[in-house]
Amino acid sequence: MDNKLKYIFSTFETIYNIKLSDFNISYGENTNAKIFIQKSELTDIFNTKTDINPQKAIFKTWKNKKIPFLLNYTDNKIIEETNNKIKINFDIIGAAFYLLSGWDEYISEKSDNLGRHIFTDSIQYKLKIIDIPVVNYYFDILKTAIEKAYNITVNYKQNKPRLCLTHDIDNCQTAFTEAGMYELKKGHFLSVAKLIFKHIFKDDDWFNFDKILFIEKQFKAKSSFYFLPQKGKTANGFKNADYNIQSKKIQQTINKITETGSEVGIHSAFNTHLNEKNFKTDLQKFNKKPIGGRFHFLMYNNPKTVEVLEKNNIKYDSTLGYSEHIGFRNSIAFPFFIYNLQKNKSSNVLEIPLNIMDATLYYKKYMQLNKNDILPKINELFNEAKKFNGVLTILWHNNFFSDYKYKGWKDIYIKILETAVKNNFVLSNGNEILHKIT
Repeated sequence: MDNKLKYIFSTFETIYNIKLSDFNISYGENTNAKIFIQKSELTDIFNTKTDINPQKAIFKTWKNKKIPFLLNYTDNKIIEETNNKIKINFDIIGAAFYLLSGWDEYISEKSDNLGRHIFTDSIQYKLKIIDIPVVNYYFDILKTAIEKAYNITVNYKQNKPRLCLTHDIDNCQTAFTEAGMYELKKGHFLSVAKLIFKHIFKDDDWFNFDKILFIEKQFKAKSSFYFLPQKGKTANGFKNADYNIQSKKIQQTINKITETGSEVGIHSAFNTHLNEKNFKTDLQKFNKKPIGGRFHFLMYNNPKTVEVLEKNNIKYDSTLGYSEHIGFRNSIAFPFFIYNLQKNKSSNVLEIPLNIMDATLYYKKYMQLNKNDILPKINELFNEAKKFNGVLTILWHNNFFSDYKYKGWKDIYIKILETAVKNNFVLSNGNEILHKIT
């Protein structure tokens, strides 16, 4: 079986409680198969390292949602049923591979000042589908075809959707300077005095791990805390941590977090996503080697980063999301194994995609949503993930739990968790998601 087809079938099987090898399914070969999936000639792009024309994508309605079909430019019915045989008229296999593998960023020559793939250069931006887990819809088409052809019901492996809770720990010692400067500009002199007092005589206001753990304990939730192993600025001026991960205070905090059942992972430093030795050096700063985490600044290169992760035996990553916009970067509301496009095979690193980040919602250079608009926007993602018993991942930095500079953002986080529970989502961390999937 072609590696790409095998990869898509395997990803399908992580979501549904069936084996596709048990069914007579043909992808572009045997038209007399019980289920025949049209194969597009445009799959040649994967051999020639070229791209599709997004303007030619055909939008059709499935499950009351308009979704794009990327590799077919004819206006057919999605599914046709004749003589107890099912034909899927669109290349959902090739299109799913295109989206899951991040093909558009793999061949793109554009990047931002950090070398990251640019949201406005993505297929999700061009087709306005960042809020739609298109691959889940493709899989639902195949699921429906199997149910029709074999008169069975195909069930999800998960009986409930999940929300993965994560925190990147960039800064936990400098609220008195950064938040203090913000409060000073606002004329809140008493707040500045309080921040300085806390930093000198107690804990810095951003050293708030107890507060986060207490909030999540109310929901019986355990989250992932990703710690940055390098302190200070890089040669080109980009910030790493404001703390020493090997200090006694941080080590005591890490021990306390793990004792509660929450996870400690790696938030590897600037540019380690390109260098396996530098990444390994970061890993060695932990007393207990993490099994997963997320790169600082959401740094990721397709296909180099997956090899950095594989060579260091990392089990999962949660970097793949856009800083500029919340949603589904690889158009799926579920974890998936990263495809190594350089080697043309699936890796053994599970990606738990990042969907919602506080900074994306807050900063002017990104979405900068009004606080009243945040929950309705996030609810759109909840509704999509819930359709497929999917997984969403949220990143809430520890400084966003502060009442200085980020006042009110702790309450938004609490409301998000309340919304998740109300919608029957299980609150999990990265380690729990990994073991649930694998």
